[in-house]
Amino acid sequence: MLAFCQVEAVALWRDAMEASGLRYKRGMAWVKPDSSPQFNGQMPAQGYECIAAAWCGRGRSSWNGGGKRGVFTHLTNQPDRDGRHPTEKPLPLMRELLALFSSAGQTVLDPFMGSASTGVACVQQGRPFIGIELDEKYFEIACDRIRKAYAQPDMFVERPPEPRQERLL
Repeated sequence: MLAFCQVEAVALWRDAMEASGLRYKRGMAWVKPDSSPQFNGQMPAQGYECIAAAWCGRGRSSWNGGGKRGVFTHLTNQPDRDGRHPTEKPLPLMRELLALFSSAGQTVLDPFMGSASTGVACVQQGRPFIGIELDEKYFEIACDRIRKAYAQPDMFVERPPEPRQERLL
């Protein structure tokens, strides 16, 4: 499980993850070279976002990065940025995290999907994806982005199964 948060919240995420039975692993950083300045000038601008990582499976945790550091440097304003969600994550960042924390064919769950950057990255990397979003506006944006990702497949990546809407009840 990965949770994006401010540095002040990493310990809170760690405590919540451990209280729910997950095994907290590490706090990591997404460095944003093009982050917004602190407009009022009263304090330093936030040039990074933390990522709290925990393992929720049995056995060994999954990490495909060997000795790689948990510091990820990606621009927030990528050329493929959709821009319809206020906290949209860059696709290169999500692809890198997916490659490091999951393997091809593993199902990825995003319970706070937003505009589906994780879902698009899953399509691009051949991973089945389950996304949950309460806001209908963002859910529709997410579905649109995922449909477009399926329409532009990578010839070198095995495609996940076609998406289908499941019913809970």
